[in-house]
Amino acid sequence: MKFIIYIFVVYIIMEPDLSTFSKRLRVGECFEFKAIKPLEKIFNAKFISKCYNKDYDLLFQTYNKKIRVEIKRDYKYTETGNIFIQCATAHTNMSGILTTTADYYVFFLSDTDFSLIETKELKKAIHELNPDIKTGNCHDGYILNYETLKNNYTLREFNLNDF
Repeated sequence: MKFIIYIFVVYIIMEPDLSTFSKRLRVGECFEFKAIKPLEKIFNAKFISKCYNKDYDLLFQTYNKKIRVEIKRDYKYTETGNIFIQCATAHTNMSGILTTTADYYVFFLSDTDFSLIETKELKKAIHELNPDIKTGNCHDGYILNYETLKNNYTLREFNLNDF
């Protein structure tokens, strides 16, 4: 696994022609890969496939149901204590939390620490907390304070080293 991650990192750094979006996409794919084994254990499920559209990122199968998961890496969390939940692209098209069919969201807060929350619980938090929509370079989204989310909603925390 470390070899594959190394290839992703080298490819991202060494490929100057990649757009910022393409680099973020490759990094996101790296974190998707990192999440597979832990999520198989957490859900007691088998990884089935990666989704290549805006519905979700990873698909798992238990003995009686499918579980769809969205994976996010929030690099600003360590500076701000907040997480960003995308809701639009290019300031016009709905995306992210507004269009996902994922059952769960995973937020990587560092290279090894991640949190798991049901999408319906995340949507409930957005509705109840009513955060402003912030405009970013490529996406618009909600900014939620992580501690508020953790203390008031069902959020599970994990570390990759525990798996």
